[in-house]
Amino acid sequence: MISLEILFAALVFCCWAALSAALFSVIFRNAEINKLKGVVFTGAAAKAKEALLSLRARINSANRFLTKLRRYDEIAALLKMTGAESCAPGEDFVLKEEACAICGAVVGIIFFPGIAAAAFGTAAFFIPELLLKSKAARKKEEMLREMPDAYDIIAAGIEGGLSAQMALARYASGAKGAFGAELLQAVKQIQLGAGFESALKKMYEKNRVAELGGFISGFIQAEKAGGNIKETIRSQASEIRQKRFMALKKKAHEAPVKLLIPLILFIFPVIFIILFGPVMIKLMNGL
Repeated sequence: MISLEILFAALVFCCWAALSAALFSVIFRNAEINKLKGVVFTGAAAKAKEALLSLRARINSANRFLTKLRRYDEIAALLKMTGAESCAPGEDFVLKEEACAICGAVVGIIFFPGIAAAAFGTAAFFIPELLLKSKAARKKEEMLREMPDAYDIIAAGIEGGLSAQMALARYASGAKGAFGAELLQAVKQIQLGAGFESALKKMYEKNRVAELGGFISGFIQAEKAGGNIKETIRSQASEIRQKRFMALKKKAHEAPVKLLIPLILFIFPVIFIILFGPVMIKLMNGL
């Protein structure tokens, strides 16, 4: 029993250390921003900053081994898709998971002492992954919502006499959605000297949206051998609209089934209480 208590105490200490490192990383980031603005801290603030940076580096060095697990391959792809700008996104993500695990364990200890603390900590550990997947899903949904209209505009530009690259660049320069932003990055890479095919393939590998693959393949084929690319793009736009319509129709049919859960849990009990509550009270009072 003593060994288990010592192990639990060591686990809590490690979790608190990870949480402190996460907080320190935020403080260090703000300090760097202030430094760029010309605000320089000396004395204790500078020493604290150095200590925080060193602690974060040590924890990230240990977390680097965890990022080699197969689980973090998918997370690395999602971080790339959502545009993580950190120099070590994998290690920082593990640090966030550890910080969430600490917070969950602390909540469990405070409100539900015992084994519930470990359960809360374990559940909280997966919160960053769920948020990351939700963010990636929202970006994918935004791109799919924007793609049909974007395809029509690009096809109209090609029909008006623009080349494939010029039509892409013209749309990307004026678009404000997720698809336009990704397309703008690809256009900038092409302008900096990257190959047209290479830039578009990197765009697809980053986002991994299936509907984007046919669009990029059509453009690459048109760039190499020519062809009626505008008709291909418009047919793809029509196909994406049809898929989105079918998906919305499916959600509409699933809505009544999903409503059964709140009905059973919240509405029906209240109705039963209102209908049979007075009768039960009279029976209990012997009336």
